Amino acid sequence: MSGLGIGEALIRARTARGRTLDDAERDTRISRRYLQALEDERFDLIPAPVYTRGFLRSYSQYLGLEAAPLLARFPPGDAAPGAASLAGGASADPAARLFPPREPTIGVDIGLAGGGGLLRRGPLPGARAATVALVAIFVTAVVVLLAFVIASLGGGEGAAVPATPVATPAPGPDAAPASSGLETEVGIVPDVVGQSEDVARLAVREAGFEANVVTERNEQYPRGTVFEQAPAAGVRREPGRSVFIVVSAGP
Repeated sequence: MSGLGIGEALIRARTARGRTLDDAERDTRISRRYLQALEDERFDLIPAPVYTRGFLRSYSQYLGLEAAPLLARFPPGDAAPGAASLAGGASADPAARLFPPREPTIGVDIGLAGGGGLLRRGPLPGARAATVALVAIFVTAVVVLLAFVIASLGGGEGAAVPATPVATPAPGPDAAPASSGLETEVGIVPDVVGQSEDVARLAVREAGFEANVVTERNEQYPRGTVFEQAPAAGVRREPGRSVFIVVSAGP
């Protein structure tokens, strides 16, 4: 072990909960090989730093631990301990660094058995505004329908009761977009670096993948902007697998 205390904290939490590595693999959908690497602090066995952060965050949450203190024990910089050995020199194939030989599962979940592998981070920021807009449209439709019924019951003997015009509110500024607006192709990882989190999520889904989001501090990118992704853009892979996107939390 590298002596950071990360592995010891994970082992103690897992043992206290009476869970085995096989249990954790089944519930989190993270390969047992990578769970063992986290507990042994053998981070060089994990394909890329972004995977290391994502796996550690999900495994910590599954064990009931706070992920932030464990992530803070990594040395400063973008690379996790042992990541330098992953580079393999200038001639190493980037795709080989990101993807090891066939692994049964590289999905990430919070720990719900049978989960879909998508890292759940709550509703999209525009969900509340979209809900308000839908309620307003529904109320408008009911008012118009009532006015039409009243006018019909009045027959031809009196003046028809005019329907009260009700303006339909425009979608709020935070309403989630219906499309990413990016060029995407199913089975090809899209380029989402520099995009907002919402646009990146949509683009990843449009390409047929599941978006796993990791939030990290970054001084060069504004808050809520994607500054790293794995796999890289243009990589062809089987739809339904995970694409990690790292979102800036600001400086």
